[in-house]
Amino acid sequence: VLDRVVTADLLTNGGTVCGAAGFDIRTGDFHIIRAGAVIISTGGTNRLYSNPSGMSFNTWMCPADTGDGEAMSLRAGAELANIEFLRMTVVPRSFNAAGLNALSGMGAVLINAKGEAFMDRYHPLGMKGPRYKMVQGVLNEMREGRGPVYMDCRGIAPEAQKHLIATLSCDKDSFKDYFEQLGIDLTTTPMEVDTSEGMQGGPNEVCGSGVKINKDCGTNVPGLYAGGNGADQCRSLHMAVTSGIHAGRMAAHYCASLASAPEPDEAQIQRIHERVYAPLDPERSIGWKEFEMTLQRILTEGAGPCRTEKKLLRAKEKLEQVQAASGLVGAKDLHDLLRLHEVHNLLTIGRCTVDAALYRQESRFGNCHFREDFPEQDDERFLGQVVISAESDGRLKLELRRTDNPYA
Repeated sequence: VLDRVVTADLLTNGGTVCGAAGFDIRTGDFHIIRAGAVIISTGGTNRLYSNPSGMSFNTWMCPADTGDGEAMSLRAGAELANIEFLRMTVVPRSFNAAGLNALSGMGAVLINAKGEAFMDRYHPLGMKGPRYKMVQGVLNEMREGRGPVYMDCRGIAPEAQKHLIATLSCDKDSFKDYFEQLGIDLTTTPMEVDTSEGMQGGPNEVCGSGVKINKDCGTNVPGLYAGGNGADQCRSLHMAVTSGIHAGRMAAHYCASLASAPEPDEAQIQRIHERVYAPLDPERSIGWKEFEMTLQRILTEGAGPCRTEKKLLRAKEKLEQVQAASGLVGAKDLHDLLRLHEVHNLLTIGRCTVDAALYRQESRFGNCHFREDFPEQDDERFLGQVVISAESDGRLKLELRRTDNPYA
């Protein structure tokens, strides 16, 4: 275990992954880790979109998950899949708290400003429909002027509500404080809700996104494996656990088959070292916060829940400008260096998101990928995964891998 060591990049030799390199955020020491195999288990991509609360780290999922494993894998030659999909959820207004679906599961209903329960208009199962349909309903009610929107829990027995609030605090410690400080009594008053910030992630509990893996949790790069929310098809807790176990087992088998692990490329190590510490140059005038906020605004405006070719092309152009100016972004200390490393990876995943969303000229999974200019699902042309890889010059290559599984 290397505590407080940021992994900057994977090490390769002859197209095979043979370790990783990074830096200690307390001492600044550079670390080289040799390995017969590497498993990516870094979660999804958060902090990619503007947060409705205005606080970048008030994310629904962990704010430390910034697409690092996916971006490193892409640079090492691995393929990514399903990166175009945007994941959002319903949260208390200005407070991102996981577990709110427990309320709806116990009988709470979404109502608009007129007091109307509206989810039956968006799915035959109403409140029991897919989670992305709840987001679609909230967004549409507000867009058409029937907001604000509330979660009405008055039909849930008081004792059940008390139990729910206590158990929801396991997901977010400050959930109970939120109710107490705002004086919210769910037994008498509906709670105002909003949609969370966007996340790059699988649009449902079956379809994941991230590093593309095979049945052995291996990638197209020898020595590189992935599991959990950073890999495609591994979204949700049960698939994170099982893919982690399986990836570990397969990586161990792979290592056992090696006569010896390949040695890292010294020239590559030197390039990573130079790239890692270059932002400490005092001449660099832009800070990581400005860098991150610019990126978030571009993604929110251009690749949010309502997409068009014009919006996406504009976002692509702006991201290319940000990429060109990234050499001006600096770090005053090692903490800044950590944050800047995260934002560079966010930029990589943001570019993948926009390019893949442009490629998929259809709508699929509700607001997870909704193209206003292509509002219908088109299985004939797009039933499959948009797979992304990086060319030697850094450009992104995209292709559709067809599948018969509509949830892939």
